[in-house]
Amino acid sequence: MANGLSKEAKPKNYWRVETHIYDMGADLSRSEICRRRCPPSHGAVKLAKPNASARFHGTNSYVNWVKSSCTGSSLHSTSTDPITLAVRVLHFSLSHPMRDEMRPAFVTVTLILSAVAIVLLEFGTQHQLKQQHPNPIPQSLSSPKPASMDSDSDVLHRFIFFNVLKDGRVNFFYPPTRIIPPADDPLTGVKIKDAQISSDVSARVFLPPLSADEKLPVMLYVHGGAFCMQSAFNAIYTPFVADLTARARIIAVSVEYGLFPARPIPACYDDSWEALRWIASHSNGSGPDPWLNEHADLKRLFLAGDSAGANICHTLANRTAAIGLPGGVTVEGMIMIHPYFGENDKMWMYMCPTNEGPMDRRMKAAPEDMARLACRRMVVIVAEKDMLREAGVKYVEELRKSGWKGSVELVENEGREHCFFLDDHRDREAVANMRRMVNFIHHSHQD
Repeated sequence: MANGLSKEAKPKNYWRVETHIYDMGADLSRSEICRRRCPPSHGAVKLAKPNASARFHGTNSYVNWVKSSCTGSSLHSTSTDPITLAVRVLHFSLSHPMRDEMRPAFVTVTLILSAVAIVLLEFGTQHQLKQQHPNPIPQSLSSPKPASMDSDSDVLHRFIFFNVLKDGRVNFFYPPTRIIPPADDPLTGVKIKDAQISSDVSARVFLPPLSADEKLPVMLYVHGGAFCMQSAFNAIYTPFVADLTARARIIAVSVEYGLFPARPIPACYDDSWEALRWIASHSNGSGPDPWLNEHADLKRLFLAGDSAGANICHTLANRTAAIGLPGGVTVEGMIMIHPYFGENDKMWMYMCPTNEGPMDRRMKAAPEDMARLACRRMVVIVAEKDMLREAGVKYVEELRKSGWKGSVELVENEGREHCFFLDDHRDREAVANMRRMVNFIHHSHQD
């Protein structure tokens, strides 16, 4: 224990990369995460490294990917994921008694049918989600080639996650995030659905198994992604929030907010505020969502988010103090994981044309805003190897000096990098983070 930070374990460095490999997550345990990674030779894009120590780590070869998908799996799974079924049928055909002359035909037919199923499922799912997803990037704003291929003569501005071209298009270093439809989790019993809050705002709602008249705490979760990436509907945040829902026994509302460049900042703050007000509108049991009407205990309302989402939570708590929520609903506590703050952040200022300059209070919290934050308790988690660590530590130090009447705990993930827990739910520090969040929600002793 040093400087008020609790530390636990040593880790490994890696740089996270999303790929277009199909998800098998519907049939895997939560600790397996609902997405797979591959080495550069299997389709990963070339990325600009954030620092000299960044490197690809922990990626799975195709052989290990197939092997892990079959381990402990049953052929008679209820999953409708065609790749999962194909892998299991292949495993079945190779490991169970069968006439030798039948085996090649069995395998061939399985592969053909699986390929057709993948194409049809992919087309149907993406068509359906395209109608629902509120954050498409207009073709006129996005470039068809990776940002790493941009020549200096084409680039007007270079930022860590994207380039701005002279013709006005924005070219990202990362491929688009993969959206998945809502599906109940057979392992934990968590029910999952999407809710349309307004024409621009939607959310993924999570409900754990419970009795007919049981009331549960409610959490608004705000995903990270530097205000320009990720989604509440993708294969990264859906399993993470589902796991938190099951372990903490809460109703979770994961907001899908507007992203730059399709909807520049402050859309992310305004959309998240609209989602918070939508939750509070259920305080008298007559809101638009039956799950919240029947089971939400809005006397136990929490805000939580990672990275940019943690930053947004700060602004939400400040707005709640200044404006208030419908029905007099208040916020009990706030969880900030690897928060994204900083002075003179040029990328953020570019994404927010109406910014107030290098000291914009949404990025550099003002003491008077901190003093009135509308929550009674807070936990701030930082990562030792995160470039945003110092900003998170400074936030807590200034919060304690501001005159805020609540209590705050600062925790450090020793040796870990930014948002590492999204890549490996089984990581020792990731497990510890989940335990801290559950304990915080239920006001238990913090380890």
